[in-house]
Amino acid sequence: MPTLITSRLAKYLTKLFPKIRRVFLSSNLIIVLHWIKGSAHNWKTFVANRVMEIQEYVDPLDWRRCDGKINPADLIERGSPAEELLNSSYIPLKP
Repeated sequence: MPTLITSRLAKYLTKLFPKIRRVFLSSNLIIVLHWIKGSAHNWKTFVANRVMEIQEYVDPLDWRRCDGKINPADLIERGSPAEELLNSSYIPLKP
């Protein structure tokens, strides 16, 4: 689900800022990257529908793997409070 939300956000931002030509996104989940970079028709309906939407918004080749230790979204997925997010020492990703 986080990759779907990320791809929706990327779609929104590229429409809002038309000078953005390409975005690079990341996930620390290897299986999700495998799904995104493969054919959606290989997966069961739930996964296939989300993969198709992600692929519609972002080129599958623009997804990268990010180690969980430097993935700021990891805090959000664990339900960390806002104070922890603000005080985190995660290193921003470089393209």
